[in-house]
Amino acid sequence: MFRKKRSFIISIALAFLWGSFCLPLQAGITTSHLPERLGLPWPCGESYRVTSSPQDHWAQGKATGIAYDFSMYEGTPLFAPASGHACFMTDERELETNFGNYIEIIVDGDWMIRMAHLRDRQSGERHVEAGEFLGYSGRSGVSLAHLHLELLERQGDAWACPDTSTWQAFFGIRFDELAEDAYITNEGCPPAPRLALQDNLCPDKAELGALLPLTPSIWNDGFLPLQVDRLDVVMSGPEEQIVIASDSRPVLIPGKQATTFSAWVLPQMSGEWRVVRLNIFSQGDVYTLPTKDQCLITSTSLALQDAEIIRTELGEPLALKARIENRAADDLFQQIFIVRGTQPDGSPWRATSLPMDIPTGTTASVTLESIDTPWSVGTWQVDQIGVQTAWGDLYFAQPDLHLEINGPWVVVARAEIYASAQGLSIYLILQNQGDQATKLDALEVWALSENESAPKLLVLRGIDPLSPGEQQLVHLFTEWASQESGWQIAQASYWAKGRLVPIPLPKADETQHALPTRQ
Repeated sequence: MFRKKRSFIISIALAFLWGSFCLPLQAGITTSHLPERLGLPWPCGESYRVTSSPQDHWAQGKATGIAYDFSMYEGTPLFAPASGHACFMTDERELETNFGNYIEIIVDGDWMIRMAHLRDRQSGERHVEAGEFLGYSGRSGVSLAHLHLELLERQGDAWACPDTSTWQAFFGIRFDELAEDAYITNEGCPPAPRLALQDNLCPDKAELGALLPLTPSIWNDGFLPLQVDRLDVVMSGPEEQIVIASDSRPVLIPGKQATTFSAWVLPQMSGEWRVVRLNIFSQGDVYTLPTKDQCLITSTSLALQDAEIIRTELGEPLALKARIENRAADDLFQQIFIVRGTQPDGSPWRATSLPMDIPTGTTASVTLESIDTPWSVGTWQVDQIGVQTAWGDLYFAQPDLHLEINGPWVVVARAEIYASAQGLSIYLILQNQGDQATKLDALEVWALSENESAPKLLVLRGIDPLSPGEQQLVHLFTEWASQESGWQIAQASYWAKGRLVPIPLPKADETQHALPTRQ
């Protein structure tokens, strides 16, 4: 069914990453059709989009077996596709992406099902039954929430890629239906009680900082009672953050009757909150009820009147001034205000104020400074303004505000480190990704060996100025004091106008492994 591209380079990469090749079954080994009978691991009737095929995983060295990725909200309940021995693990490899929290289920001793990027960390091993609740989908080990579903077959003492040439389906789905961007529905579910949500389960409006009551009323349309062990309410916030509120009381829903549950949640951001689904746990089964309920979280105690940027210098803490009104009935004492934002590369940044007193009914001018010093140029977005409380940070305003940082921004586009009998060599390709030229008075690079001895400092002077967008190859060298192995670049920075400026290093999987050519 699948044919993998073979080349020496790809084979070496897969052997290094996974410890085995993805080869078809040898002649004489009987192929079981169990993979065609496996159940999909998500709730009955729900559909999820295919985002990555087995060929994509093989090309990127991210799987050995037959693997598909499915786009999936964080917090989707997952179930065992078959009965077997389950191991709950966490991938600790220091890669840009890894399996995160994952489960491997050994079925009939010859098959292994791997489900990766789960939300919650678990450990240990136990027997699981088909359809048993295992956990929630998530984004551990990756940046975007999705489910990695992979199947491997035992070949001798190793787990390898199965031969799919005689299969008609994979987890009950025909291969031609498993195309990228196709939506796959779990239709192979056993009969389940007919449950329905009656009325709205959350108020239309609620105050930021107050517990939000959730009171779902669940109707059992069957004739038999249903024993509910726990009910989870899955909510999505203004920035797609997921929170889960639970009612863990054992409750019996009689047949042809409704029962009301109670759960509480503390939303930490003002704006629209949506109730995504209800997960109802009953004696090992989980029933999912999608909903479209939503509620508006507002702040009547604190209000942002206006905000302005007061400092945007590269290498200096960012600063903004906000006028905040105390509309509460009580005075505020020693209150610390906060900013949460997004850097040009998408990573978060924060700013805080000094403790402030704001009497009731008054407006105060609050100065907030970034915790970290900005060294990257571009647009720094202000996403939220909030306040620190005993219950956590509460964000009451979303200003349309951004900061433009200008200046030089020197990064390492490529790095190499070589040890020889003569000494240690480091080659760097420096690139100015900023909008202004800069002169590097001196370049400092710290290197560290695998035996964790004292780091070694290499210094280079006489570097040509770097204009915006320009690259320059530099070579740093030091003779050996003692020969050691396993060297890596730990840190880089440069001196300019009397100030030491850090230089971002490339990510591990972006570092090239061929000697640069001098230009």
